[in-house]
Amino acid sequence: MNHMERLFWRLSRWALEGIARFDDQRLCFDLDPAPSGILPGHYELVRREGNQVADPFVYRLTHPLGEQVLGRGSTAKTPTAHLSFDLSSVDLRITALEALKGQRGWLALDRLRIHGFADEEHLLWSGVTETGASLDPEILEKLFLLNADVGMARGTPPGLLLHAAQHSQTVASTEAAARNLQDFDAARGRLYQWAEDLILAAEETVKDLRRQERDLDRQARGARTLEEKQTLLKRQAQVEDEKIKARHKLNSVEDDVRARRAAHLDELERRVRMRTEVDPIFMISWEIV
Repeated sequence: MNHMERLFWRLSRWALEGIARFDDQRLCFDLDPAPSGILPGHYELVRREGNQVADPFVYRLTHPLGEQVLGRGSTAKTPTAHLSFDLSSVDLRITALEALKGQRGWLALDRLRIHGFADEEHLLWSGVTETGASLDPEILEKLFLLNADVGMARGTPPGLLLHAAQHSQTVASTEAAARNLQDFDAARGRLYQWAEDLILAAEETVKDLRRQERDLDRQARGARTLEEKQTLLKRQAQVEDEKIKARHKLNSVEDDVRARRAAHLDELERRVRMRTEVDPIFMISWEIV
């Protein structure tokens, strides 16, 4: 299993406790009774080489049962607690965690929602040891590959943890603001190019009619007969009328482009204003044994 599958499997064991019998070796489970809208039966975690069960029983993140499990996990109550992680509880060797064996500390997971030109959502890990050392988010996430005993939280969260969480939020917001600006500039560039193309097309029509008008005037002055001159002058008058209409259209296009560009810019500027929301997911004291 990859990292995501491992986390999904562990979440599923928790969410389906009491209604499913899990086989961790074969990565399958028997579901009975089943939640509303879900078929009871034998399920297998999706495999790259293919599964032995019919598609409705291939278990994946996007399966209706998988979505229910994710939904339950995302809304679960997570009071502050103490987790004692057992480093020997998995077959994996995680060097970064081995270096922390015997240590204690605090960690927090927050969800940062950023509403701007494009909405973003980030999960932000923050953690410190009892000696005040900050821990990398990847290390904190790997803790949850281990089994743990749950107890009452020990003490109160240190100020360093709150500072680390605020720093993570600031960094994520700053990076999002930079992307926001890039997206805004790109959209504004496309808007100006669109406006320029429309105006240039209208201007080119006027220029082409002017060229036709000059050519007809030159031909009329060089006409050898009155009939030929009269025909050319009539055509010149028609072209002049078309040129006047084209000028009016150019003015109309410019006014329309100006109004639409202003409206688009107002919308872009509205979307580029960033708002952030922070939702605490959990906070725990921890130790590795």
